[in-house]
Amino acid sequence: MILGDSGYPLLNWLLVPIVEYPVMTVAEKRYNKAHTRARSVIERIIGILKRRWACLNELRMMPGKCCEINLVCCILHNLDYQSMAKRWGRWTAMVVTALMKRGN
Repeated sequence: MILGDSGYPLLNWLLVPIVEYPVMTVAEKRYNKAHTRARSVIERIIGILKRRWACLNELRMMPGKCCEINLVCCILHNLDYQSMAKRWGRWTAMVVTALMKRGN
């Protein structure tokens, strides 16, 4: 499942907020609140990753390659977050550069 904003249609694999009609059920309001919170967390995480690794700002590759690079950046972020920044700093740049050079 993917979370989208209200600019996208509801699809089997894409969850979007429920349009706010004058009368919404409690369940619909609860769903919209949970959806907004989840998207907010995801957007903050994406912002953190893009600030740490500028290569994520302009990925122009095949989707599979972009997923690999994003995954590596997430893993390295978690390693760094666990107080390994000094040990893994050079390795981070080498791995991301190698993935980008492997091609589309």
